[in-house]
Amino acid sequence: MRIADARTCRVLALPWMILAGDAVACGIMMLIGGTRPDLLFGEFEPITLMNAIQLAVCARLSLQIFRVRSQQDPRAATFWRWTFAGSVFLLLDELISFHETNGPLMGVLRGSLGISSHVTIGGTDVLSVGDAVQLLYAIPVLAICWIYRREFVRDRRALGFFGTGAALLAISLFMDAGPTNGRALPGGLDLGKHWFKAIEESFKLLGFGAILGGFWEVCRRVEATTPVRPDRAASRRSGVRPQRFGPVRPRSSV
Repeated sequence: MRIADARTCRVLALPWMILAGDAVACGIMMLIGGTRPDLLFGEFEPITLMNAIQLAVCARLSLQIFRVRSQQDPRAATFWRWTFAGSVFLLLDELISFHETNGPLMGVLRGSLGISSHVTIGGTDVLSVGDAVQLLYAIPVLAICWIYRREFVRDRRALGFFGTGAALLAISLFMDAGPTNGRALPGGLDLGKHWFKAIEESFKLLGFGAILGGFWEVCRRVEATTPVRPDRAASRRSGVRPQRFGPVRPRSSV
């Protein structure tokens, strides 16, 4: 069954609806948190689970795009195989917290390898190990996008959503790992740590929401440009499903 059928393809506003839904959800969660607006932005809280769902949908759309593109251009389709793998990895990371400095996996690695909890330069703690791992995630992402750049920039509308998502995720990462110390922002604006955390996680949710919108745009385009077999086209017009198997032959009498 196709994800983006003829009627669904007309929903061009869906990516914007995703972003609007993410923004509204973040605002509601902040209000529910009251004096602790980040209360529902932690691990396994509603915002984290929403982001996990977005990544799961990204993985599903990537797989669908890969199946279609593999019939059109096998080499270009490899890009979507990588995006599928990356979406699944980020989904697991969102749920299990691979990159968290004090998470279960990172805690075992730091204990076995004797790694400090922070990256130190000149005797000064620059950023946590978890934040450093997140920065390293960008290396394979940029490498794959460069190797398959023709496929990556093929859809201009999707590229706009990908760029928006990358910018929002960069802001979130800067707020998490940058020299803001968890509160101060450029321009002298000082936020409480709870508001700061809520805003940072909101940028993260919106960033992946924009990337999901980009995946949707690509899936919509490749599905719309895929030729439909004559038997399926005729069955859609008549409302009768085509036979999956050959005609039934009458049994010979013995």
